[in-house]
Amino acid sequence: MTRSHIRIVILAVALLVGITTAFAQGTAKAAAAPTGNRLRDLPAPDFQLTTLAGEPVSSERYAGWILVLHFFAGEGAETERLLKEMSFFHSRGRELEIAYLGVSTAPRERLQALAGLYGVEYDLAVDKDGEVTRRFLGGRTTGMFLIDHRGTARFIREDFPTAMRDITRGVLSRLLNELRESLRTRPRLEIPWRLLPAMPAFSGTDLDGHRHTSQEYLGKPLLVYFLESECVHCKTLAPFLSEIYFRYRNRIRFLGIATEDPEGDLKQQLAIMGLPFPVILDPERSIRRSFNSLRGNPNLVWVDAKGQMRWRELGVPEDAASLLDLEARVLLGEADPAKLSATDYMGSRTCRVCHEPEFRDWLKTPHANAMISLQNGNDWSRHECLSCHVTGLQQPGGYKDASSSRMAQVQCESCHGIGGGHGLPQGAARMNAMSQCLQCHKGKYELQQSLHQSVAWMSHRNTPDAATLYAYSPGHIDEADRALRNRLHALTFLRGTAYVGSDACAPCHAELFKKWKTSGHGKALRTLQAAGREDEQECLLCHTTAYGELSGYRGSNTPSLAGVGCESCHGPGADHVAAGVDATAASIYGLVSDCDSCQLEPGCRTCHDSENDPGFRMPENVQQAVHPAKR
Repeated sequence: MTRSHIRIVILAVALLVGITTAFAQGTAKAAAAPTGNRLRDLPAPDFQLTTLAGEPVSSERYAGWILVLHFFAGEGAETERLLKEMSFFHSRGRELEIAYLGVSTAPRERLQALAGLYGVEYDLAVDKDGEVTRRFLGGRTTGMFLIDHRGTARFIREDFPTAMRDITRGVLSRLLNELRESLRTRPRLEIPWRLLPAMPAFSGTDLDGHRHTSQEYLGKPLLVYFLESECVHCKTLAPFLSEIYFRYRNRIRFLGIATEDPEGDLKQQLAIMGLPFPVILDPERSIRRSFNSLRGNPNLVWVDAKGQMRWRELGVPEDAASLLDLEARVLLGEADPAKLSATDYMGSRTCRVCHEPEFRDWLKTPHANAMISLQNGNDWSRHECLSCHVTGLQQPGGYKDASSSRMAQVQCESCHGIGGGHGLPQGAARMNAMSQCLQCHKGKYELQQSLHQSVAWMSHRNTPDAATLYAYSPGHIDEADRALRNRLHALTFLRGTAYVGSDACAPCHAELFKKWKTSGHGKALRTLQAAGREDEQECLLCHTTAYGELSGYRGSNTPSLAGVGCESCHGPGADHVAAGVDATAASIYGLVSDCDSCQLEPGCRTCHDSENDPGFRMPENVQQAVHPAKR
């Protein structure tokens, strides 16, 4: 080897050594000032250690968390001060966002003694040969690194004055804000049926021979009225429609659709009814079919100025005049909630006009079927039973007898007060919904779970307001329709409860866990990995557990949350696991066997929708299909 070759080798070795030690030297120099220095875009070195509890940890393990990584000698004032400070910050209860790891070259026994002396409840690890300490600190043994959720070292400190708490708090606060912003920007699962359906395209000729198309009806609200010449109820509704027509004809358009005119006198009958707007003949029922209006007469569909279908009314509402007028004013932007009555009950059908998502949410609860339980028990006429199974019993506008069926069931005003509290004088106190629950749920009807949990289940606070829908039948909404037109998250899990992963379920539910592990749900993430799509966020939403949540799936460092785990259906399990041997259904916030308000299908359909799984069919006995060997 020539002298020039030897020089090149020496230079290459020197350069390699310089690169591998640059982080330690650079960070040590940056941290020399007592106020500390923030480091930008400097990846933290990789490491692998084992905690005192015997758990292997690495830099990959903390990906997605903010890591407070600190090194200490095991003796002296700096060690004491550092461990006290770290224990203080750890006690603030941010385990879902911030992880702590203490590293020392001191013997294992010494670390155990320090943990007890200073109340250290986070992980400590022995760096036996000092390799990891040197990689981060060079020749020092004490230091602290704040590493963000992307694995970037953002702040280091090597000396620890007594007044370091505010500086650390400030940096952690910034890193927390960045982490939350990152979670907020992850895509959320969008379900097609949340969108307002567009008015279908149609064309036809009216009774006067004029041609009409759907395109010419855009730009103003439209009321489409499906009727038949022999329909008795259509004649009953006619005076209310006539009143609405003459009140709003300059700002709202009206169009009738009839299937046939066998006697040729439909035009004359319409004139007698006082309905002067055009009526298209639809002998093939193609327009009816496109509006999904094959069922029932009369059948009204409201369309807004943008051509989006908003509400459907079947039959003749008991309060037809006020209901149709309210719907017209809402579409015109003239409805004033403050003018609603504070003395007379209105009924959920009126509330639905402005609160469609909440109305749909209510339909799937036992409150919406409260009368059925009375009828099954032959208690439907007993006053003491009716008071808790209908709305506004014997009150103005409320339930009087079977003839006032629109006020049957436990409706909106049972919890929110007459008129939803809209018409109350300014400053007047609204009804307390939580205390109202206890008026009926007492004694032998006491709630099986805590009131807090029950209110969370029944709450509409997390219902997407974009989920305004139009289809409605006053008689019965079948289960499939109810399931498909549900809110984005079919179940309201209790807020603030952490996900723990399916492995935590295994000790008590071994057989179910074993079956789940080999099921399609258990292997859901593998299908993404096989297709090379494990980094696509929109796919991870349906192939992992709680992706996008602080305690949810965050990559390979959360293997227990890979796949569609137990908590995807049953809700976050931290409280249930913490309950130990006393664990009950009251500590589970999702699909439990004794929760009548929970439905399996809406949860399944959030992922098995028409776009991603068009051939999906719910099993006839879905609970047995999911858990064939329930305990």
